[in-house]
Amino acid sequence: MLEKVFKLFKKEYDSILESFYPSIGSTGFQERNLTANFVKAYEKAYSKNKVVSWFELQFGEDNKNHLDSIIIDLTEKRIFLIEAKRYVNTTSKRDSIDRDIKRIIEFSNYIRSGKERFEDFINFDIFGVILADVWLENNKKKEIFKLYKDKKMFIGKCDSSIEEYYALKTKKYEKYALLSYIWKI
Repeated sequence: MLEKVFKLFKKEYDSILESFYPSIGSTGFQERNLTANFVKAYEKAYSKNKVVSWFELQFGEDNKNHLDSIIIDLTEKRIFLIEAKRYVNTTSKRDSIDRDIKRIIEFSNYIRSGKERFEDFINFDIFGVILADVWLENNKKKEIFKLYKDKKMFIGKCDSSIEEYYALKTKKYEKYALLSYIWKI
C-alpha cells in the first residue's frame, strides 16, 4: 500500500546523509525527523491528493495525550496515526512502543466516535504507523532489525488483516536503518 512512500522516505534519508551528518558524534537523530520526513514522503507520493498533516496532536482528558503526527488523506479517505521511536535501549523502547500502540488504538476510537474535530472522518480507513530507527551496532539492535525484516516484531500486538513492515538500510551509513510497522485499525 505504501511502497512508494517508503521508497521516497529512504531516498530522503539517503540524500540527507550523503549531504551532511545531522548529529553531533553518536548522539543520534531526534525522532521528530522520522515523522517529518515520513510526512514529506507521503505528501510527495500523493501530491495529487488533498492531504493535511499535523505534528504533536493533542487529545484525551485535559489534552494530556498526544500523537507524534497524523496524516489525513481527504482524497483516499484514510488517516494515519503515527508514533516514532529510536531504538537506543531496545528493552525500554519495546515497552514504550506497546504503550504507543495502545494510544494509537485509543485515538482511533476517539475518531470513530465522531467527537469534536473528527465528525467528518468517522468513515475513513484508519491506520496505525510505528516509525523507528536503529543503529545496527550490537546484537540486540541487529535482532530488532531482523524482527522487522522478517515481519515478526508485532505478532499478536494488533488484530489486523492489513499489516506492512519496512526495514531499510541507508546507503551511506549501512549500519543505520529505518523501520516501520503499519496496520489497519
